[in-house]
Amino acid sequence: MRVPEKYKRRRQTRLPLSLTVGIHTAAGRSFGTLYDISRSGAFVAIDPPPGAGSQLTLAVRMNDGSELRLAAEVKHSMGDDSPKLVSGVGIEFRDLDEATATRLDQLLERLRRREDPRG
Repeated sequence: MRVPEKYKRRRQTRLPLSLTVGIHTAAGRSFGTLYDISRSGAFVAIDPPPGAGSQLTLAVRMNDGSELRLAAEVKHSMGDDSPKLVSGVGIEFRDLDEATATRLDQLLERLRRREDPRG
């Protein structure tokens, strides 16, 4: 029996954090809170949340002043009535080039070592 995509488990473990991030969508720029992240995706609290299928760019301001920009697609969108008790989106990263993937890996490694993920 084939399991539908929406019911499959995550491929990678997400690491918890709480970090203000920029969110760029077709509607413009807003800010949200990044609550967890992995090599393949993240959960971002944002109100109102963009709908499933929306494209966005997550922007993490690094300590050196640069931005780590991660292109993503909204996989799950939750309003105020969600079980997580927060409006937000589950996102899957898309089309990361080698340099961006390396920077993301460095951020994740700093999180694992319980250091400031922004470097």
